[in-house]
Amino acid sequence: MMPIENSSPRQRGLSLIEVLVAVSLVAISLPALMYVQKGSWTSSTQSVRTSRAVQLIEKQSQMLRVSFPPASSTSGFREDGIQVSWVVSDDPFVTSNPNLREVQFVAAWKAGGKPDSLRVKTILAKDF
Repeated sequence: MMPIENSSPRQRGLSLIEVLVAVSLVAISLPALMYVQKGSWTSSTQSVRTSRAVQLIEKQSQMLRVSFPPASSTSGFREDGIQVSWVVSDDPFVTSNPNLREVQFVAAWKAGGKPDSLRVKTILAKDF
């Protein structure tokens, strides 16, 4: 007795519809993943710039404590693409004590072609 063979051949591989669906899913999801990655990169760059601006302001703040600038003075510098400027206040409430100075720092930079900045206001005490 001979075995009975199935009259329909066995299918192997993927059909054209399955391949088209798979390619469509990749085509739709790939740009979305790229958009998410770009947002992550932008956030990372922004964090690095903000951290560097804070470091520059802290460094300058320490230098101003040592040199203790006169009231109503302004100055600034540029480093690593960040412009740091400061204004020493002549506010009588703060400057009535000769050992204190109110200082407002502004760090400005461009990120992705758009301007961004960080403002910090602090009171410096004279180092003795």
